Amino acid sequence: MSALQPSQAQGAPVTLLNISEHMAASVTVTTNLQTDVIVTTKDKVSLALHDVLPKFRRRVAWVAPATLVSSLLVALLSTDFNQRLLGVSAETWKTLFALATVGSVVWLVWATARAIFRSADHDKVVEAIVKTHRVDRSAPLQGTVVEGNTES
Repeated sequence: MSALQPSQAQGAPVTLLNISEHMAASVTVTTNLQTDVIVTTKDKVSLALHDVLPKFRRRVAWVAPATLVSSLLVALLSTDFNQRLLGVSAETWKTLFALATVGSVVWLVWATARAIFRSADHDKVVEAIVKTHRVDRSAPLQGTVVEGNTES
């Protein structure tokens, strides 16, 4: 029998290391549990999301026109347009690709501007959900929910 193993012959287990005392002496516990709790109904969340989600989607609306611009530019720069296709002349195809590229660039600029200046982030989504409730701190019961718009 080694010196580190408890003796089973004596009937009482021997504690080699008291973990709780060791942890209590060497661990500091810090709590940060302050939070706001939102209690609302499904239809109010649905209405809030109905108002805000289109603005939230604007954040990524530039991806489709950017992909189209890059594809059209590659096609325009790498293609010779030297033969007729489907009864349309090569010059007409080149003009169609150039017009499509210009239109896609305009769409990209418009979508990017909307993504930068008129989109909503996750804070606006939460704000839209919370805006129908406000907490009246002067009410007899602190934290009483008062229905209505928070904008005064």
